[in-house]
Amino acid sequence: MNRRRYIAEALVSLGVLAFAIVAFGGGFPSVRFVSEVIRVQADGRRIHVEGLYRYRNPFPFPVSQGLSCPIWAGDGLGPVEELLVQQLPANSEESPPLLPVRWIKGAGYFGLTVPGRSEVELRVHYTQATTGGIGRYILTTTQPWGRPLEHGRYELELSGVRLTRSNYALQSLGAGKYAFEKVDFMPEEDWIFETEPPGDPS
Repeated sequence: MNRRRYIAEALVSLGVLAFAIVAFGGGFPSVRFVSEVIRVQADGRRIHVEGLYRYRNPFPFPVSQGLSCPIWAGDGLGPVEELLVQQLPANSEESPPLLPVRWIKGAGYFGLTVPGRSEVELRVHYTQATTGGIGRYILTTTQPWGRPLEHGRYELELSGVRLTRSNYALQSLGAGKYAFEKVDFMPEEDWIFETEPPGDPS
């Protein structure tokens, strides 16, 4: 009888430990992906992307989360030439540290620790070549988080080219700048846009 009780207690303890490792060691989203601001610059040859991502920890203790940064390659877009991930410090005078990134099957993976009952902001930069003026930013990775973004803003700045298509309606801000903004946003498709040199026929 004591042996059965010992085995049962041991199994419960292992289960709790396994859950803690998975939940708070980055096995599945335990922090919340709250919002993003995406700024894309395109000149017909390359696209440069800067993303500001905000994550919230609803728990009263620190949580470590494994994150990925999938970037579309193919259909006119080349592989990423450079990817930098920085955690923005609470004190704006401090230099934001670079987070180590591991590449697995075309996605950059990194870890993030969010203090209890607080938010952390990441800044991501990457560059990739494009042919045919194609641009694509992956939005559908919001869905696995299980809840919509509270807010998303997406900006496009063109240099030496003109916009010919965007699957999301863009507001013109003048001087080759465009944007769209969403609240309570659960994207069902990625953002895809196309450009061409000004002299090309429409």
